[in-house]
Amino acid sequence: MNNPLDEIFDVFYNIFTNPDKSALEKEVKRTFTPDLEFKHFLAFVPAGIGSREIIISHYKFFRGVYHSNILDIHEKYKFSPFSLSSSPTIE
Repeated sequence: MNNPLDEIFDVFYNIFTNPDKSALEKEVKRTFTPDLEFKHFLAFVPAGIGSREIIISHYKFFRGVYHSNILDIHEKYKFSPFSLSSSPTIE
């Protein structure tokens, strides 16, 4: 991603709400590393070979379970680990 703060809305849209379900797999493969780790109170996938494909199947399952695929993002935060301020800025 060239500008993650600007692209993050499209990433979340394609993973969680895009009616084209093939966009989910394409977006996860485009934006996440192959050894992705997933922590959720209902599921845990440790980082390792093939973990991204397992996580894609979890996302597909949850999209099938929930009838409403509405995603509301109210604000995006700009955070720099190098800033002197400890709080992120809102754009």
